[in-house]
Amino acid sequence: GGQDTGLEVFFQDVLVVQVNPGSELDARTLLDDAAADNPVYLPTVRYDPATREARLEVPQKLTKQCPEEARTLSFFGCVHKHVLANRAIVDTEAAYLVGSQGIAGQDFVEAMLGGGTAAAAARELGRSFESYLADEQGLTEANPRKAGLWLNPGHKWGARGGNDQYSLSQHVIVYVLFGVKSASGGARR
Repeated sequence: GGQDTGLEVFFQDVLVVQVNPGSELDARTLLDDAAADNPVYLPTVRYDPATREARLEVPQKLTKQCPEEARTLSFFGCVHKHVLANRAIVDTEAAYLVGSQGIAGQDFVEAMLGGGTAAAAARELGRSFESYLADEQGLTEANPRKAGLWLNPGHKWGARGGNDQYSLSQHVIVYVLFGVKSASGGARR
């Protein structure tokens, strides 16, 4: 166990970009751009002094090539989505990984794999994996300095006629904005 510093580190905002083969924008371009002197795809931090909250803002160039929703059935594209905003989960396919009971893991994996005959196996897989991670990394609800997120590596692609198709993304790039809060209540991002 480390020394208690009186600081809480937390997820403030999480943005996910999911890239599949054949996309105009590939994962290597996004990673190289993040390291560039003048990045054009890298999300920026927008701070609102009225609410004292920070948020990742998606650049227009990224939105143009990687829309927020896939409107057509195309496994050869990319999409972006906010998973977490102002510390709250905003994506129905994400969840906090909170501890060794594995309840979030059960629900998350079952939702990804679907119900039916595989539901019991999916729930056990999720429970076991979350318990393992919680034990390995010391994740508990009582320890605010350690947290994890379940992020879905797939995306539902819209199809004409309402027959959506689901596929795993070839690359998933995650942008995270962390916040730090002192025991006295002051927060920094």
